Amino acid sequence: MKTDVSKEILKMQLQLATSLDMKERWKRSFEMIEMGIYIVRQNIKRKNPGISEEDLRIATFMRVYQQDYSKVEMERITEKMRVYYRIHTLQ
Repeated sequence: MKTDVSKEILKMQLQLATSLDMKERWKRSFEMIEMGIYIVRQNIKRKNPGISEEDLRIATFMRVYQQDYSKVEMERITEKMRVYYRIHTLQ
């Protein structure tokens, strides 16, 4: 892994992480994931003022998972997301 962080700092980070109990490690991991998704959403909203919640969710999904799915799979998934979103926002 290429990084601009010194080996000493990486060692300190590893020591800190391994000193935490498993529950705290999971908690911090989920907090980082949530923060990453929040940053992606804010970036999309900044570039697309007035974007609908449906389109924001789909754009976020596409940005986060673009490396994990082929274009065809992404189109299939996002279409199902649109259907799901429309059904659940009618209530």
